[in-house]
Amino acid sequence: MTEDDYLIQLQQLLPTGPAWPREPDSVLSALLHGLAAEFARLDGRADWLLEEADPRTATELLEDWERVVGIPDECAGQGDTVAARRAAAHQKLAELGGQNAAYFLGIAKVLGFTGVILEYRPFVAGDHAGDLLYGDAWVFHWTLEITQETGDVDRAVLECVIGRAKPAHTTVNFTYPNV
Repeated sequence: MTEDDYLIQLQQLLPTGPAWPREPDSVLSALLHGLAAEFARLDGRADWLLEEADPRTATELLEDWERVVGIPDECAGQGDTVAARRAAAHQKLAELGGQNAAYFLGIAKVLGFTGVILEYRPFVAGDHAGDLLYGDAWVFHWTLEITQETGDVDRAVLECVIGRAKPAHTTVNFTYPNV
């Protein structure tokens, strides 16, 4: 509501009679006008609060979001831009956990990266000539191949976040061909 809307509403709440003037130049109207201005300001701040309730759009409360989700941490230092700080706070808040390829690709997407995951298996009898040869240890290796970077988040942050989330018994490699 606007300041004028609140002024009309306040005037309508007054009792009737000569002791309650509604003329614009009366002292009572000046008092109500001051109250109406404050109510309108608070009304506007309520809309602002909806934006601040989401770390992806927060500005004034961004530091509070960072404190709540525990950043800066070993992976997400203090971001260089507001967009990077918002992305890091959202990523930490939205973390659910997982061990499949879709989970790790989702982390990358939140941080502004698109890619594919390559998994390895050891060469066994019956494989075809020309197939790559990997030993038994390669069962625990996988590669996140980044095909596109669309965000402001540094590659080191991506590698740290994925490294922290990966299963402990695995080794992840990162490649950035054509990026």
